[in-house]
Amino acid sequence: MDEVFEMASEPNTSIWEIDSQINRKKMEVIKLDKKIAEKQEDLKKILERYGLTVDELEDYRLSRMSKEK
Repeated sequence: MDEVFEMASEPNTSIWEIDSQINRKKMEVIKLDKKIAEKQEDLKKILERYGLTVDELEDYRLSRMSKEK
């Protein structure tokens, strides 16, 4: 977002450049959303494989953090 505002503040920037930058950023967001979905699916499969729930994993993480302090 900051990049687009910087571009817009420059007097020689065309509207097409701004539009192009916005479209590139939208594509980046779409790619990141897909990666996030893949990682969530991977985590779901791992949890199923070991018979765990997200709550159990979170409890383990929190208990481990408190032990390390």
